[in-house]
Amino acid sequence: MPNLLIREVKEEDLNDLLKLELEAFKRPYSLSLIKREVSLPFSIFLVAEGEDGVLGYASGWLVAQTAELNRIAVKRERRGEGIGKELLKAFIKKCVDRGIKEVFLEVEENNEAARKLYSSFGFKEIGVRKNYYGERDAIVYKITLGGENA
Repeated sequence: MPNLLIREVKEEDLNDLLKLELEAFKRPYSLSLIKREVSLPFSIFLVAEGEDGVLGYASGWLVAQTAELNRIAVKRERRGEGIGKELLKAFIKKCVDRGIKEVFLEVEENNEAARKLYSSFGFKEIGVRKNYYGERDAIVYKITLGGENA
């Protein structure tokens, strides 16, 4: 994707991240929670930046040899352009670079776009968390890095 930079988050991105949260999620993170997530020593927090500013982000945690992808958000008007794909690719590369062996995530059962994206990267459904999103279930996905996917 031309003119798209995937980089580590900066302090000046925080207000843009809050705007993305409010637009993308039914239960958005507050600014204080975003600041906490960014500051955690075991956090990966990547931003997709284009000519018109922050277009999306991906965040997750690294614990031992596993990672949990917590969030991917892309500006509503820029969805479908491959920004989420580039963020996921960069997140996985960071995990590989840090020796992570498995990445887990949850996605709302009816979020077909996200489910298609994760499956295209080789994530496999491994379980269901009932009522994780209120009345909707979460599908749990996993990918094994550097070997066979389980």
